[in-house]
Amino acid sequence: MRLTGDVTYSREVGEVFYKGLSASKELVRRGLAWWNSKYAADDLDLKRLEKAARKQKYGLWVEANPTPPWEWRRRYQ
Repeated sequence: MRLTGDVTYSREVGEVFYKGLSASKELVRRGLAWWNSKYAADDLDLKRLEKAARKQKYGLWVEANPTPPWEWRRRYQ
């Protein structure tokens, strides 16, 4: 496992790699996570992977209108 990162918004932010694969990219590719354009606007790989997962209806994209975690938190916290 390899970790990369820096400090953003007074917290550590990084990326986890396992056997050469980015954990975040794998999660988005499989439809198990969102690409958050607010915090990763420049990561066009994540954008492309989410678009493909939506098209293939992988993971959470099997739902017609899944609720993003940031919207769920705003409603219920």
